[in-house]
Amino acid sequence: MSQRPRNAADERALNRQKEQERLGAEQEIADLQWLMSTERGRRIMWSLLSRAGVFRISMTGNSWTFFNEGRRSLGNELMAAVNDHCAEQYPLMVAEAQARIRKSEEVSNG
Repeated sequence: MSQRPRNAADERALNRQKEQERLGAEQEIADLQWLMSTERGRRIMWSLLSRAGVFRISMTGNSWTFFNEGRRSLGNELMAAVNDHCAEQYPLMVAEAQARIRKSEEVSNG
């Protein structure tokens, strides 16, 4: 149950807080869209998602599973934000990552 403001000053403070939260959320979205708009930014995001374990299972059979799930949870939040706010960049990010992997494998087998 939400608390109702007790007086006009409380209501103004609550409205200011809500506005600050809205502006903060809008800034986060704009920042994410900026990051995903460049190859370098998509490379950074791919690295974060990979390191978070989004693309692998986190089960280890011991207590490391809990740690891995925490990392994966944050990665899933990032993935959801990408899908919600710049989904058209995701396939490009994947293609660029696959190209880097192929190039790396060619150099290794070279």
